[in-house]
Parts: sequence; structure tokens; C-alpha cells
Amino acid sequence: MLPLSSHLLDGMLGRAFALVAVAMLSGIYLWRYYFRLKMPKLHRMIGSLVLIGLAGVALSLNSTFFQLADADGEALSLAWQDIVPLLLQTSYGRYWLVFSLLLILAIRTIHHGRWMLLNILGMVTCLTMNSHAADAGNMVTWVLHMVHISCVLLWWGGLVMIMLGRFAHPGLVEQPTLQAFSTLILPVFLLGLATGGLRLASAFFENAGLSLVYGALVAVKGGLLLAVMLCAWRLRQLLPQIQFDGKRYDDGLSLEFFFAVLLLLAAAMLTQLPPL
Repeated sequence: MLPLSSHLLDGMLGRAFALVAVAMLSGIYLWRYYFRLKMPKLHRMIGSLVLIGLAGVALSLNSTFFQLADADGEALSLAWQDIVPLLLQTSYGRYWLVFSLLLILAIRTIHHGRWMLLNILGMVTCLTMNSHAADAGNMVTWVLHMVHISCVLLWWGGLVMIMLGRFAHPGLVEQPTLQAFSTLILPVFLLGLATGGLRLASAFFENAGLSLVYGALVAVKGGLLLAVMLCAWRLRQLLPQIQFDGKRYDDGLSLEFFFAVLLLLAAAMLTQLPPL
């Protein structure tokens, strides 16, 4: 991976935007084809997600190009004659191009559940191939990261859809659906947690340790993860109650979403930092 630079934040935001786009598409798939819920203004939402994802690709590539240009301390930018080969002749550029194509295709696949699922899996694969997991060259590490990011994005996207259903479209997501989602997403979340822990352990042993910055960010991510788990536990306690308190549930949901957003940003930053 590229060394740390002043363009680290650009790369982090770019990765975060790409993750948000895929997570939201995963959430839409879950609510549209699993829970069979009608979703208002679906085409407008998909269009917005495509723009967000493409903005993420542009930020990520821009950050990479600037880091490459600054590597020798002699240039501030790359000429377009150098950029095109980087896109077409490097795996990093090709995977971002494929990701962009699949993201645009989401506009059409949204009406076909099977194709939408394959489209999402393709984008997750591209994100995995542009991560430290691919750098390691270890198939076990790659699979762990693939499963981890799939579970996390499904959980995050489903959480966002709950937020939209509870606050933007009152009455769309009620207690029975919330209970069904909680039952479904718990094993998904736990699988994501387990594979994330194994992925971290793999990185630790492969590199004989972790850098101070990387380790500190892992600790921050762990704290945010704990906060998310506490919020989710409290929400699960509210759901079975006969007299369902929607106000208390929505307050707890907002807090969980706040920590989930910070967790996503921390995860995006980790992808920009080398373990050593």
C-alpha cells in the first residue's frame, strides 16, 4: 500500500462513500426482496446512491494519484497520459472501473432480485480486492475479509433502511418487521464480528505486530463496536414488550446509528493505513 500522506483523508472519505453506496444497496435488497416492503421514491434513492458511490471512486483514485505523484517529492500531479495507464494496467484501477460499472448497472438490476444480489457481491469483491486483504496474497485472509465486509455492509444498510422507515416514512417499519430484522441480523452481525477478529489476528501474525497508529485506530473501532452492541442490546430488550414504546426505540435507534456512522468512518480509515 501507499505510504501515509496528506491525502489520507481523501482516500478515507472515498472509501467511506463507496461503502455507503454498497451498504445502502444491500439494505434495499434486504427490505425489498426479503421483507417484501414497498419503498417510496426508489429510483431517486438508487440514483443518489450511484452518485455517492462514483464520488467515492473519484476521491479514492484522486487520493492515490496524488500520493503517487508526491512519492518523489518532485511533482504535485500526474499528467493524463500517466493516469490512463494506471487505470487500465493496474489491478487497483481496473477494480475501481469494474466497481463503477456495476454501480451504474444497479439502476437496472434493482428490479431483478437475483441480478441485484450478484451485482452487490461483485461490488463487494472489488472492494475486497482493493484492500489490505488482497495485498497479503493469502486466500484465507481474502475470504475472511470478503465475509466480514459482506456481513457488515448488510447490517449497516439494513440499519439505515430502518432509520428511513421510522423517520422519513412513518408507518412503513413497525414492530413485527423490526423483530424480524433483529432476528435475521443478529447472526449476520456476529459472523461479521467473528471474521473481523480473525482478520485482525491474521494481519497481526502476518506482520509480526501492528503499527502504533493502526493499533490505536483498531482500539477506537473496538470502542465504537462496543457502543453499537450496547445500543442494539437495549433495542432488543424493547422489541418484545406488549406495550411497544416507539419513542424510546427511535431514540435508541438514533444513538446506534450515530455510533454506526463513526464505525464506518473508522473502518474506511483502516483500509488506508498499512498494518505496519
